[in-house]
Amino acid sequence: MTNGNERLAVALHRELPPEALHDALIEASGSARSAFGSGRTYASLGGASRSYREALRALRYGQFLEESGWTRIEDVEGRDEQLPPGLTRHEEAAIVSLRTGDRQGLSRALDDFAAWTMEQKLPPERVEQELLKLAYLGLEVAKETGCDLRELGAVDHRELHEMRAREEMFRWLRDKLEAALTWAAGVRRACRHAAIEKALRYLDERYGQDVSLQELAEHVGLNPAYFSLLFKEQMGISYIKHLTGLRMERAKAMLRSGMRVNEVSERVGYQNYRHFTELFKKTVGTTPGQYRDAHRTGK
Repeated sequence: MTNGNERLAVALHRELPPEALHDALIEASGSARSAFGSGRTYASLGGASRSYREALRALRYGQFLEESGWTRIEDVEGRDEQLPPGLTRHEEAAIVSLRTGDRQGLSRALDDFAAWTMEQKLPPERVEQELLKLAYLGLEVAKETGCDLRELGAVDHRELHEMRAREEMFRWLRDKLEAALTWAAGVRRACRHAAIEKALRYLDERYGQDVSLQELAEHVGLNPAYFSLLFKEQMGISYIKHLTGLRMERAKAMLRSGMRVNEVSERVGYQNYRHFTELFKKTVGTTPGQYRDAHRTGK
């Protein structure tokens, strides 16, 4: 379906994991000139709207991180991590901006959120509830760093409750969230090197296994969403692209030694032979078999 500049695809599948769908997306990501995002799979149609919101969120992450092709929500937020239900798209955009350290994006999201409350003609009590909810979510995002939050201070309900002017209430929220963004950015600068070095060693040892974002983040003691952004910030590419590149280099060495393609596929972590072949061709420019044969004949 097409809606303005947005193109939406809905996939209904009975097979888990949906290999054919996965292969199609891998192939599409290789030729995509722009970014696209995907949400999680849900067992019932009732989860379709949530999957759609996750796909939008994944797309925002991909665009901010300047990732072309496919961005999976599982690769930026973790397998099981989900935002609370009932958030508006403006509130979700504010959370993404906080995580990425995107100050301009946060300002836009808060401006859009303020305009939305006006359009909806929300009463002061409801506006107060929404602002408190977002202030607490801002603290939850800051908590993802794993550091002591006492410097940020607590959310003071009474302070907000005593305010009467809408502009004053939104200024209060903006100050809270910008303080959280600034604090988290400072923490990232201080701790990113040690965490990423530890993650790189882990990947180097376990590239042949199915290493998820969740597992890698737990190994270094960080929240998955926070870790995925930290990795990109430090390395310049996402953890999944780094892992893919590492696997392809190992695969090339194995193929040059004359090892069979299906054996190489399994050794570098791909049980799906077709998936491995697609990724190898996309990365190296030839199929694994062609690469091995060229090396054998000295071409």
